[in-house]
Amino acid sequence: DVDRVLRYLEKNTPTRVVDKNTGKVITDYANMTADAQLERGAFRLASYEWGVTYSAMLAAAEATGDQAYYKYVTDRFQFLAEVAPHFRKVLEKYGTVDPQMKQILTPHALDDAGAVCAAMVKVQMKKNSPELKPLIDNYMDFIVNKEYRLADGTFARTRPQHNTLWLDDMFMGIPAVAQMSYYDKEQKDKYLAEAVRQFLQFADRMFIPEKGLYRHGWVESSSDHPAFCWARANGWAMLTACELLDVLPEDYP
Repeated sequence: DVDRVLRYLEKNTPTRVVDKNTGKVITDYANMTADAQLERGAFRLASYEWGVTYSAMLAAAEATGDQAYYKYVTDRFQFLAEVAPHFRKVLEKYGTVDPQMKQILTPHALDDAGAVCAAMVKVQMKKNSPELKPLIDNYMDFIVNKEYRLADGTFARTRPQHNTLWLDDMFMGIPAVAQMSYYDKEQKDKYLAEAVRQFLQFADRMFIPEKGLYRHGWVESSSDHPAFCWARANGWAMLTACELLDVLPEDYP
């Protein structure tokens, strides 16, 4: 059954560049125009959903020993790493670029960056992986330096109200930071401390002890904080805890 899912996803997430007007496949990346785009499949290669899918494929490869799952991920990451510099030149030359590539080149939200970055870091740490450092560095620059935060540094949003926390952003931000503690040994302590700080600050505002669940949203300006415990978002929180514990030393203070 899982192999059938793999085959379906291989067909529905192609790794080609095409002309958006004619559908013709483009292989000369150096001379692309503003009409170049990633070929459309059923799913987007760099959406947050696909960041989760890549991590799941890596877990499947580890659990089954079948490297076809790992190859699914590396084929797509290799493709994105290869075409990204050329699409960046398109953006610089024409001032516009395929929206899917723009999400990679100039992320504007944690949804654009975190889940894919975390999966890329996992791949980059393996032997003979594609060279993903430029993409990882670009994603991490947004997560660490550009993502909006509350006064205490917690990842936050300004929509739909000013200074709001959304449980989804635990997973869209924290695992990538945590994985960097493995990837960047020189700054391991900094990344671990930041990942733990983010987790605890989210949990302090959003975890409801008597329910054992997290509220989905938290608005700083509210006098009370109603709790709507969305199931999928609680899944993000649980997965974030697992990803953080995977990299955290057992004796971490």
